[in-house]
Amino acid sequence: MRLMQFDEIEQLLLQVPRIAETRDSQPAGYVARAAIWMDLLEQALVAAGAPESARVNILRGELVFARHTVARDAMDPPPEVNRTRRLAIDTAFSMDEAAQLADGLLNQNRPRFVESERRLRVLVAKVQSLGLSANVAPARELGDIQRAIAARPDLDAEYREIEAILGPDDCRLLLTRALTAPESAGVAKRR
Repeated sequence: MRLMQFDEIEQLLLQVPRIAETRDSQPAGYVARAAIWMDLLEQALVAAGAPESARVNILRGELVFARHTVARDAMDPPPEVNRTRRLAIDTAFSMDEAAQLADGLLNQNRPRFVESERRLRVLVAKVQSLGLSANVAPARELGDIQRAIAARPDLDAEYREIEAILGPDDCRLLLTRALTAPESAGVAKRR
């Protein structure tokens, strides 16, 4: 899993409580929003190559049926309020299962990103403490840090280890974060 996919899935999980708030007050809208959320989650999981996407696809299919039923019930006089509420409850269970699957996937990958980010922060601190990088504009800082790391075999070996874990693109992205973000920012830690 790539870091951008990790971040996208994490952002989708952060939307769950806000969507869930509407379940009792607007059950038809809740089912519609949950179906859209589930579709976005499935796309993110497929892009990440996660096997969990197959189960989320099944759950999403169930929500598509629920969404159409709720929309049809809202148009038919008198509206089927009990069926809409029941479908909203079923939707909540589906959404919860999908969120648990996604959270499990994030928990599997989080240690790799957190540890790599920590190691890159230490590497940047070493470079800066050794005075290997000049104080330059932030736009040039990444290139200067990379050149300073490459100039020292011990630092370069450490950077290559991290790059082997993450891949070159994610390694550069986390290095950029290490240079620009405060110490408390970065890959969020779940409780």
